[in-house]
Amino acid sequence: MSKTIRIITCFLLIALCLPFASCEKQELDSPSETEAETNVTELVVFADGATDYVIVRGEDTSETVVNACRAIRDAFKDATGADIKITTDFSAEYQKIDITKAIVVGVIDDELSAGFAEGLKTDEYKSTISGDRIYISAGSDSALLEAAQAFAEKYLSDTVTQLVISSDSLISKKMQTKFDTITLNGTDIRTATVIYDGTLSSKGSAETLKGFFEEAYGTQLKVANTAPKDAGCVFYVGTFKGSELSQNTVAQFDRPNYYWADIPNGKEYFFIGEGAATMDAAVSAFCDALSAKTEKNAELSEIVLNGDIGTALKGDRDSAADVRVMTSNVLWMDDQKIATQKRCEYMTDVYLAYQVDVICFNEFYANPLTYLSGSLSGYYDIIFPEFEDVFNGDWTGYTNDLIKLQKHVQATPIAVRKNSGLKYVDGGFRYTSEKWWIHSITWVLLETQSGKRFAVINNHYGDQAVGNFAKDTLSCAEDIRKKYGDIPTVICGDLYTKRGETAYNTLISGGFTDSCFNSATRGSNVGYGSYHELGNMATGSSVPIDHILFSGGKFESLRYHIIVSKYTKWTSDHYPIYADLKIK
Repeated sequence: MSKTIRIITCFLLIALCLPFASCEKQELDSPSETEAETNVTELVVFADGATDYVIVRGEDTSETVVNACRAIRDAFKDATGADIKITTDFSAEYQKIDITKAIVVGVIDDELSAGFAEGLKTDEYKSTISGDRIYISAGSDSALLEAAQAFAEKYLSDTVTQLVISSDSLISKKMQTKFDTITLNGTDIRTATVIYDGTLSSKGSAETLKGFFEEAYGTQLKVANTAPKDAGCVFYVGTFKGSELSQNTVAQFDRPNYYWADIPNGKEYFFIGEGAATMDAAVSAFCDALSAKTEKNAELSEIVLNGDIGTALKGDRDSAADVRVMTSNVLWMDDQKIATQKRCEYMTDVYLAYQVDVICFNEFYANPLTYLSGSLSGYYDIIFPEFEDVFNGDWTGYTNDLIKLQKHVQATPIAVRKNSGLKYVDGGFRYTSEKWWIHSITWVLLETQSGKRFAVINNHYGDQAVGNFAKDTLSCAEDIRKKYGDIPTVICGDLYTKRGETAYNTLISGGFTDSCFNSATRGSNVGYGSYHELGNMATGSSVPIDHILFSGGKFESLRYHIIVSKYTKWTSDHYPIYADLKIK
């Protein structure tokens, strides 16, 4: 066992032996001797130098839970010499893996884990065997870390050649809290219900709110997607577009990236946001306000909150910019509806939070189209310009179905923010081809409120990202110049080419400048490329194949940023990139 885990666990054991000021330790009820003899379940976790088990945690969880998994993994390695893999419920779903033998740490996307955690107070934890799984549950993330360390100390403190875990030797800890009532604005919130609007993002934020009350005050709130008729107090998390009351609250704010917690000094509270990041922020703002009123494990009296709590997500927009342009490959994953929905909710939040004026989409397939069109409809016009018959490739050998598939998968629409002040003037949509890959080009001509015109050309190059595709793009730019004069032009997209390769060099030689290297300010994620493995936050080894270029001498690049976060790592295998541009 590692020295670090031994030290941490020793401190925890010492702490557990000390008398508590506000709670008393009680062991969970154990089975009688007769029951223990007849109902014992034994699981062989490690034998013959190997294990069939994995550690499973929730995808969207705190760093504390991640550390709990690591504590078990590291202790397992020290004790057995073997590796045990850590995975997430979403990764398992994405890879379509049915994980039967697992050590489940915390609540994952199944009913059992949530049920085992139900009723546990802030400092409590327990472990349960169900089938071939071991569930480690706790009333808070900090208690879960303590449980993981206790698990490691009990089973993995010494070298083992075989690890068998029995149902009659499971770890557990139960506390008795002294709080009998918690009153917020005159209402007892012990029986409050947290209602989410049905989206995956709002459900996650609702669970975060529930977790706060459990950890801070030792009380259990119910989480559901419909409010019970007899609910004494209700926390609404989400936009609730079918609710007039919720929409009246939303209507008070004109910024979609604004989050807020509405405190009406009554029995209903609203946490509004357009996605995971904004709703998490709204919940956090509310929890911070409550924490400022009370101290954890202090004697509680009446808690009073009034007014609204909120602010806008930091988009770092340069005020001198005429336009913020983004390129975003949304990834073709049509066969996984739930995964696609989750990704699209994250995407919506990113687009709105960063107040992007023009979004250049790539791989805009059926499900992303459905979800994104619905979630963005109030804020963006998604433009599919008329088709231009300028195809210059060879259709020989294509079947009709393949043509339709390629055209649909490689759709490259452009979205324009409704309140950006940009006016759509003209646009077009064309295809070219290089052997077996179709190059999709969409272009729009836009006009600012001050009358400045500029063009945006959105591209998706393919596996054969040769110079011919770049020549097609330059040909499109030339066609625009012939029609509208020498106007500033932006080239965006998944160009499937790294800097220094043929297609990239062709565009640079054609008079275009890379906004990455010519921005006055660059975001902090300078070590990241744009392409990465879905779900992994790759660093310098990731590949920069998405680009935002502009016609030399026509723009000033004020800011360039690759958005790398716990949300965007799952939106696609491409990170979204934006640039703030000022027209000269």
